[in-house]
Amino acid sequence: EIEDITKVTPASVVREVETLTMEILSGTHGEVKTFAGDGLHKLYGWYYLAALNDLLAQSSQRTNWDGNDESLRGPAYGISHSTFGNYITKTLQTPTPYIVMSLWEGVTKDDADDLSKRAPKHIFPDLPGQAAKRIVGEFGATLYSTVTLPDPQGRVSGQWQLRPEGKVWGAGVKVDPAIAKTLPAKIPQDFLVLEELLSGIPLATVQANLKARREAATKGAK
Repeated sequence: EIEDITKVTPASVVREVETLTMEILSGTHGEVKTFAGDGLHKLYGWYYLAALNDLLAQSSQRTNWDGNDESLRGPAYGISHSTFGNYITKTLQTPTPYIVMSLWEGVTKDDADDLSKRAPKHIFPDLPGQAAKRIVGEFGATLYSTVTLPDPQGRVSGQWQLRPEGKVWGAGVKVDPAIAKTLPAKIPQDFLVLEELLSGIPLATVQANLKARREAATKGAK
């Protein structure tokens, strides 16, 4: 809840997010093993507006500026790509065991210079320009999430895609090439499955472990 909306500016939002993030990751608010940042695509928008506002303030001091901000939007994206990227980098460099962040999906041209109506496109994180592709390589694992429609009992199941395939190119994991060759394209949305596979445990063993956990959970629920 915001007491005074007039004090909320893009710069203040960015500053507060960065300050609170570093406080959490440094243990100021207690021990943390997992940090989750939900909706990075929205956070990027605040970085962009903060950069644009800075450029507007600087340009307003020029006597020859006509007040048209269109010429500032490109440079603002360049600045926000950098400042947003710095936030991600600092967050990932902390000793916190697990950093999890989510973004919506978006469609990105394979070639930004291709202006044709049918330019090839693929699914990447919903960020503008090069940021959509760059962020995929920032994390140890960038997963594309899908969820089924509810069955008659209301149950749903989800999958994570681990590598580029089909329309989805914004996915990938950083592991030893020998392990990468053994990974399936998609796995159930189960963190232990992901962790075991990335550590090199054979797929058959991982599947057996998952089956055993599910059977134990079913028995425990009865």
